[in-house]
Amino acid sequence: MSLKIADRIMETTNAAGLGDILLQGAFPGYKSFSSAFQTGDRIPYVISKGDIYEVGEGILLEGDPWTIIRDKINISSNSNNKINIVSGMRIFCDATKSYFDELGVGALS
Repeated sequence: MSLKIADRIMETTNAAGLGDILLQGAFPGYKSFSSAFQTGDRIPYVISKGDIYEVGEGILLEGDPWTIIRDKINISSNSNNKINIVSGMRIFCDATKSYFDELGVGALS
């Protein structure tokens, strides 16, 4: 399944822990994941707050709330494992290195 990408997608999450990312709506001035993608789409994402971050790939699922299943962690501030999500973190869609690797386009490491 190929990765999909869209511009200006950013949401917050109020979930906590190492589980799925529960989306809580678009950050002011941005669009929601559900406005750009469909359930089942595989998307590259970045979730961060301060110096805590995770870059990965996930599967978007429709629901209340919409959810991103954390499928593959590419890099993180937790030794490249899932980070512990805390309330207020921002998650956004980004053209990550894995996205360019899948396209066969060289990207900087």
